Amino acid sequence: MRRIVGTLLTITAALACPCHLPLTMALLVGVLGGTSLGAALLGNTGLLVALLAGYFAVALLAGLRLTAGLPGRTSRTPPYHIREPKRGSRRDEGRCGRAGHLGSPDR
Repeated sequence: MRRIVGTLLTITAALACPCHLPLTMALLVGVLGGTSLGAALLGNTGLLVALLAGYFAVALLAGLRLTAGLPGRTSRTPPYHIREPKRGSRRDEGRCGRAGHLGSPDR
C-alpha cells in the first residue's frame, strides 16, 4: 500500500512540476474554459503557481520516501545503535583485570 501511494504522489508531483506548469496550466484552462473554475484559475495564476510548486516539493519528497521505503518520522527503528561490549574488552574485565573474572572483593 505504501508503494502504491508513493507512486501516485510521485506521478502527481511530476504533473505539478514547475517545468511542466505552462503545459498543465494550458490544459487546465482549456478543459475548464467557460466555467467559473476556469475563470478563477485565470484570475489567480500567481497563487496557483505557488500552490502547485509547494505541492510538487511536498509530494515528491513524500512519494520518494514511501516508494524507496525510507524511514519517516514515525519509524520504529532507534536513531542510534547500542552495542554490547565485546568479550574480553576493558568493560568486560572485573577487578582482577582478567576478562570474565570478577576477582575477590577484598582486594
